[in-house]
Amino acid sequence: MKYAIVTGGTKGIGKATVIELLKRDYFVTTNYASDTQTANETEWQKTKTEEIRQNIYRKTAIKRFAEVSEVASAICFCLDNGFINGSVIEINGGYNFK
Repeated sequence: MKYAIVTGGTKGIGKATVIELLKRDYFVTTNYASDTQTANETEWQKTKTEEIRQNIYRKTAIKRFAEVSEVASAICFCLDNGFINGSVIEINGGYNFK
């Protein structure tokens, strides 16, 4: 049996991660700590002006924000691979802070 705990699993990226884990036969426990900006990152993105969004897009290799499913997929990759341990996987679309 495979188990996973997902914080913020009721909205946004957390919810997409839960759905993906369930498809992969995980038993999932969730909680939500009312961190609206993190849990609803896509909602946060929508509140930005077009000028701010374009400035962020220009700083990424793929010229857009991540899709929730892309972040969830990366998290599931780490969970599915038993050899990944103590690693930092950057899910940033090639973001350059310059």
